[in-house]
Amino acid sequence: MVPDRPGGASGFTHFVFERIGNRVVTTLVEGPRGGQVREAVSFPQLQELAGSDADVPAELQMTRAELGTLVDQLRAVRAGVSRYEDVYVQSKDVVSNMGAHFTHEARIVDGELNFAEPEILIYGEDEAGEWELVGTSFVLPYQLVGDDHPDGFAGPLDNWHMHYSLCSGTAINSRAASAVDCARDGGTFVPAYGWMIHAWVMGDNPMGVFSMWNPNVPPTLTTAQIRETRDS
Repeated sequence: MVPDRPGGASGFTHFVFERIGNRVVTTLVEGPRGGQVREAVSFPQLQELAGSDADVPAELQMTRAELGTLVDQLRAVRAGVSRYEDVYVQSKDVVSNMGAHFTHEARIVDGELNFAEPEILIYGEDEAGEWELVGTSFVLPYQLVGDDHPDGFAGPLDNWHMHYSLCSGTAINSRAASAVDCARDGGTFVPAYGWMIHAWVMGDNPMGVFSMWNPNVPPTLTTAQIRETRDS
């Protein structure tokens, strides 16, 4: 069973609220359950740290072995998406500091976490209006994971999230909506989409490799504006 209302671990969970019709509802919950770490450390910074003799900063709460494993996993993500020839379908409008999501439906439902085969590719538009691959996203079905934080990347940095009241489909761009409005627009209403995480491996993200947002992806807001929106 998939939960029809948001849940989460008190003290660790972030919520996003949206107005749908005349109601304000929770449309996203960012994990985790347990002692996950939120630190703004990017993929290039992790690679540099792993290749140096410097001590792993205490705030990352990981061993050097875990750091090495994490960097190897993220390198596998980047190597995998760099040679993709699969067809992905755009499932969401371009979002400020997030880009557009192109999904691989078969991978979304298979329940497998394969670092070289992400379920979602994230594209931004460059100044010429051309799509540019900027990041990836992974999806694990709730039915296989449950309420607990997924056992994903090495170390405690990978904060997963779950969308609620999501209207999705090949003919529409995914968005928060009521079940009635979603059916009217020809979409499929999903009470809870599943556990998701972004992995920004194609360049730098000053908010962190696993952050939901990336201030380097146009159209852009500043880091302060993103945090204000996220925390509201």
